Amino acid sequence: MKLRWLMGWALCVAGVLSTATVAVERSDLSADAQAFLPDERILTVKLKNGFIVRGERQPSSPDTLSLKVTEGSITTRKIYATQDVTIVAVNIGRVFADELKKLQLSPDAALPRAEYARRLLLFDEFFTKFPDYPEGAELKSLRQDTAAELEQVKKGLEKVDTRWMLPVEGAIFRFRGVTSRMRELTKQYPGVEKASYTAQPKVRKGYEQLLEQRRAIARSLAGVIRERLPLLLAQGEIDSATTELNAFLNFWLERVMKNEAEAADRALFGETPFESMDFSLITGLARRIIGAAQALPPRPLPAGVTPPPGMVYVPGGYALMGREDAKPNEPDFPLRVVYVKPFFMDRCEVANADYRKFVEQARTSGDVSMEHPLSPPMKNHDALGWKTPALSRDDQPVVGVDWFDAYAYAKAAGKRLPTEAEWECAARGGDDRIYSWGDLLPGQTIVSSPGGRKFLATEMDRQMPLPAPRPPSRGIFGCLQRKEPPLPPPHWNLPVEPWDADQLLPPQAIGKLEWNEDLAGPYGLLHLAGNAAEWVNDWYSPTAYVTNIFRDPPGPIQGTVHVFRGGSYLSADDTKELRVFTRGIPVNDNMKKGCFTDARPMIGFRCVKDLDAPLRP
Repeated sequence: MKLRWLMGWALCVAGVLSTATVAVERSDLSADAQAFLPDERILTVKLKNGFIVRGERQPSSPDTLSLKVTEGSITTRKIYATQDVTIVAVNIGRVFADELKKLQLSPDAALPRAEYARRLLLFDEFFTKFPDYPEGAELKSLRQDTAAELEQVKKGLEKVDTRWMLPVEGAIFRFRGVTSRMRELTKQYPGVEKASYTAQPKVRKGYEQLLEQRRAIARSLAGVIRERLPLLLAQGEIDSATTELNAFLNFWLERVMKNEAEAADRALFGETPFESMDFSLITGLARRIIGAAQALPPRPLPAGVTPPPGMVYVPGGYALMGREDAKPNEPDFPLRVVYVKPFFMDRCEVANADYRKFVEQARTSGDVSMEHPLSPPMKNHDALGWKTPALSRDDQPVVGVDWFDAYAYAKAAGKRLPTEAEWECAARGGDDRIYSWGDLLPGQTIVSSPGGRKFLATEMDRQMPLPAPRPPSRGIFGCLQRKEPPLPPPHWNLPVEPWDADQLLPPQAIGKLEWNEDLAGPYGLLHLAGNAAEWVNDWYSPTAYVTNIFRDPPGPIQGTVHVFRGGSYLSADDTKELRVFTRGIPVNDNMKKGCFTDARPMIGFRCVKDLDAPLRP
């Protein structure tokens, strides 16, 4: 029995010892942590009568304790016998914890990076010195929030009105906040925006201060983006760099291009003509983003995924849209950076044979599930190109179809029409080419357009000349014939018609012409330029590129006509219509039906498909 008691006592002592912690002294803490503790000269003592007195220690004798005590506005010196007082020890852990709890984060503003680091060191010191503190969970949560904010600051983000924003976004947010306050003043004090306003001088002064604040924010933006974007690219933050650049660009487009008729804007920008503004900074930064994106390894096709029959994989990624030297009143203004997710695209334009099958199926089945909601009822999907034999061969691209025809075909096939961003990404190929085949002018390479046909005919004359006709002979009854000089060989004259959708050369040259240039566009896509123009999904809007959406921009949600791309076999102005960034716009009813302005059929289409979208059987 005695042995059992001794063993229990030993176990109890061992348990106490195992849970005991070494007392932490002031000197054990860092200087920053010691700053949390009260001054060593400040003592709290308990008197014999139970009263608590707090004061500053003064020189005393060995048997007395002298304190300078301040009560209200009165300071007195009190002397106590040491045997009558008990010094209350400072609970270092409690004080440390209480001071850490005060390090709350502001919902409106961020801290300097060094302050975040200092606070995190203090939290970590506390958890090391007081690991069993009963309220440690609350402090750990505060530490996590502090660390999370530090990561945002490291990314270059700023806290503005409870939201984390990139610097340009934050500046624009503040700009709009100041604008909102100015609008409220103009509503409450009509005429305050005018320099002649004298009714409320203080209000007018406040308005002028807000106006100057707006000016300062607007003027600072160019410096912010010029400094920030290279840093983001150096850190590999291409997405953030693109967000910042587009925010900066759209800020100016919204305020100036749209010509908001607000007194505040007129006071800020005056009557500055938009054409006089220099956008070379923006275009230069856009090209830096694309350069950084090109340095990334190409995105491979996901494992286990294969392109559907007749389609190719387009890896997407960061791409340019628009034209560098475009003017504000032109449809391909401004040059901007977008991000396009990977997709599949038809290698060739939809051919007559495949389109005929669709029309026959739609006609016999009566199925209207593939029709667009705005499509005319009982839509006749026949192609206008079928009325012309030269445009009706099975392997030629279907032409003379309107946008609703193209939409219905794509949906019936389990696909869709490409967005403008997807089409231009596929045509540009990430290397900022002017034409889908490169930078050679259409009259200097082989393409199904007037200039390309002329160039090809010259090559055919050189490589595969036509036989010269026999010269005529003269004489009487076959006698005394006089030889005539030989006639020159005739020149090739290619017909004005699209070439087969799956061939880069016309039938007359297939297998006979030698040509070393890569005639296909990026990713092996055929006839992105010339041959048949191609409907895309987007409605047309002259300000479609003025948008904050840079990831897979969907285009305007409504409009009166849709965009087509790539030019056609009829495109006389080769150097413009065949460029990767040129937006085709229907200008009359003939073009809305898929024809040239003079009713010659020229517009067809090709389809795309998302990587995760199933094909219809």
